[in-house]
Amino acid sequence: MHGKSSDSNEKTGVTRRTFLGTTLVTGAALLARGSDVIFGAESSASSNVATNSTWQLGGDLTVNRLGFGAMRVTGEGIWGWPPDRGNALKVLKRAVELGVNLIDTADAYGPETSELLIAEALYPYPKGLVIATKGGLTRPGPGPASGSQMEGPNISNKRWIAV
Repeated sequence: MHGKSSDSNEKTGVTRRTFLGTTLVTGAALLARGSDVIFGAESSASSNVATNSTWQLGGDLTVNRLGFGAMRVTGEGIWGWPPDRGNALKVLKRAVELGVNLIDTADAYGPETSELLIAEALYPYPKGLVIATKGGLTRPGPGPASGSQMEGPNISNKRWIAV
């Protein structure tokens, strides 16, 4: 798995560290502004959240109402590479072509597989694309996460985002 992922990253010019650092900083900035902003209390266009086509996150970041959850682009049990990697890449590209500009992912999806596929499919990232990632769950194998393990990922994530 690691040999395959590092080869694809060398071709695209993005490293896992760069990808995660960028997405972690973005996610942290969004969360720092509060849940009212994240959940649409400050959405654009109209005061009726249900009819808005975009949301204002953090007061200055506009995302389309329909985002893409990248958990299922991985293999069975949300583990490893998908059986049809080419199709997973096509799905990610097509989502952006259809106007999705917010992709949700996590390091536990695969683990790392979802994030690597996003980088492979979309880097260099189109202007306005927001990739939000999460950390802290450990998964020893396919199936549910075993619980929060924030100490290790937080230490690593701080190095990635130079905090």
